[in-house]
Amino acid sequence: MKKMIQLIGLLLICLTAQAQTFTEILKKELSFEKKSEANALMLFNMSGDVKVTGYEGDKILIEVEKKVIGKTQARLELGKKEIQLGVLDRADTLIVYTEGVCNSFGKSTRKENWRTKWNGYGYNWEDCKGRDCDKEYDYEMNYSIKVPRNINVVVSAVNNGYVRIEGTSKSVSADNVNGSIQLKNI
Repeated sequence: MKKMIQLIGLLLICLTAQAQTFTEILKKELSFEKKSEANALMLFNMSGDVKVTGYEGDKILIEVEKKVIGKTQARLELGKKEIQLGVLDRADTLIVYTEGVCNSFGKSTRKENWRTKWNGYGYNWEDCKGRDCDKEYDYEMNYSIKVPRNINVVVSAVNNGYVRIEGTSKSVSADNVNGSIQLKNI
């Protein structure tokens, strides 16, 4: 009987030590205010998969699986609050990014900054100096986006995922620091 109580106690400790997971699907529909040959989607993701598929429509259809993992309810709630889908509308260019990560996102004004290859947009890696950027939770933002076949596409990803772009007919730029890149029917 004593061993049975110890076993049940150990089991309860193991169950409470497990991480809690929150998952939600975010959907957004975007369109270009200014339609032109220069129309572009720029997508920046710090953690998770990116899949971009060209289609015959004229809207950008975004679906994101947002997953937050925290070891306590408080950490899980913090992650749910901080990690968001960010969008910048520049009339002929739509910029989609993961908001709430340690590094701020925006446009650099420095000429020597590495972000100049993306028209100056990206995460500011110097932003973390002097700050504790170790998150109390883990997260992934897994993007699945349908884009008009005839727009330019720029995708940059960093951790925990792949980049897959297919079925587009204009310029494509794909970067992935810690994962694979697959281009199909480009």
